Amino acid sequence: MRNLNYLKMKKSISLLIVIGVVLTTSCQTNDNILNEVLQPTELSATTQTVTDILSQKLNNATAEVSATTVDNTLANDFGFNFVYPITLSYNNDSRVLVTNSDQLLSVVATTSETLYLNGISFPFDIYTNEGSQTIDNDAAFETVINSYDTDGDGEPNYIDNDDDNDGIPDEDEDANGDGDLTNDDADNDGIPDYQDDNNDGDNSGDNDSDGDDNDGDDDGDSDGDDNSDGGDSDSEDNDSDGDGNGDDDDNDGDDDDNDDNDNNNGGN
Repeated sequence: MRNLNYLKMKKSISLLIVIGVVLTTSCQTNDNILNEVLQPTELSATTQTVTDILSQKLNNATAEVSATTVDNTLANDFGFNFVYPITLSYNNDSRVLVTNSDQLLSVVATTSETLYLNGISFPFDIYTNEGSQTIDNDAAFETVINSYDTDGDGEPNYIDNDDDNDGIPDEDEDANGDGDLTNDDADNDGIPDYQDDNNDGDNSGDNDSDGDDNDGDDDGDSDGDDNSDGGDSDSEDNDSDGDGNGDDDDNDGDDDDNDDNDNNNGGN
């Protein structure tokens, strides 16, 4: 009986040893793989800019953020998305391997004022509207984010407070109030409102003073029947009386139909 118990115990010990060897070998193998994948990084001011702003945007969001939020923020503010995997490094010289947007979300969530990302392994690939691109150094990376300017006003999107130049600050185009500008799209055209100067899809700009996108030139005549949304209305509202119907363009008291001298304010 004792021999039987001993044999059982011996087998159990042998099994534990085998498991230990397997686990040790597995850990060593994973460490080797990790060391091979974690490439040396270089200091990158652009990486710090991108991850700092990404962190701010995610922290300001009141709704649950996800990998989609990360992708949308990178695409809309910086004009690119990463081709994974990438190797990033912190200011304490530790490195981290990022294989997808979910992991990037988790990594960015660990940053703070004292612990931040400031390096990346070059070269790496990105996706832009023009296709894939290889980034060989920080200067090339900086060019990508500084050249992404939706409204062409000379300010890159990540700096510009009004990306679509519609006169409405980006922060005021958060229709659902969740702090995430990338998920507000009033006309469902695939362009978030803060980058869409035609939020309601009526083919007129959003830059009227009351912000309702119903009067593009703010002349008192709605866009639907205003044929001259550049400062005048349908029948040339030259008298600036807010009458877009053209009843008396020169405001001389004579109806346009009976007025032979519409351009003379004192005419008949």
